[in-house]
Amino acid sequence: MTTLQGFTDGSYDYRHQYDIVDWRGPLPGLTINSGSILHFLLQHPKGKAMASLIAKTQLAGFYNDPQSCFTLFVPVNLQGVKCMDSYTAQQLLLLHSLPFSACYSFLKSSHMMFLDTRMTGRKILLENINTTSPTLDRCAQIVSQVQVGGSMVYFITSPLRLDGNPLANDSA
Repeated sequence: MTTLQGFTDGSYDYRHQYDIVDWRGPLPGLTINSGSILHFLLQHPKGKAMASLIAKTQLAGFYNDPQSCFTLFVPVNLQGVKCMDSYTAQQLLLLHSLPFSACYSFLKSSHMMFLDTRMTGRKILLENINTTSPTLDRCAQIVSQVQVGGSMVYFITSPLRLDGNPLANDSA
């Protein structure tokens, strides 16, 4: 429905409403590229929830590129994706993505470091203190890793928190 409305100040005011039919039809569906992160997540039993999270966002093309080079942390127990709005899904996806491919030896190289995420202004705290595998934001541990093309996929125990500082006191 489109409205055409004049900007006069009195008796010559007019309004018309009309429908414009889109003869082009529906938008074409996304073709999943073999060798991409999205293709891997759809094939892996622990990655289906993250694949549906990617489908909710406008970023599926980035994760569907087999030549992309980044790091993705995939929570094993990601729940509530169906009732999540697209903005929250996009922010959660960007929080779980690093703009570079980080190998496991790099993640184990320091006792503590902050990693820039694809979410603007947000960093992930990575700790290697008294643990067998790195801990992210003091809430998730890396369970396993897989290299998909030039990218790295790490399965983690729980999703990272959108709301805050990992160094804040959680006792409140």
